[in-house]
Amino acid sequence: MDEGPTATDIDSIRKGEADVRSGRYPFYSLDGRNLGRDYNRLPSGNIYIVNGKKFYKN
Repeated sequence: MDEGPTATDIDSIRKGEADVRSGRYPFYSLDGRNLGRDYNRLPSGNIYIVNGKKFYKN
């Protein structure tokens, strides 16, 4: 198992989502292409890499 941080409550998950949407980090496709920092421009239903973690946009 990973020894990294784990979510222990819903507030930490919501904070993570807000951090992703803030535009602070660039979005990458699974094949490594930089897709910019605008959350709203990303197509829904895909998995992206943000700040070294996988992120699924509904």
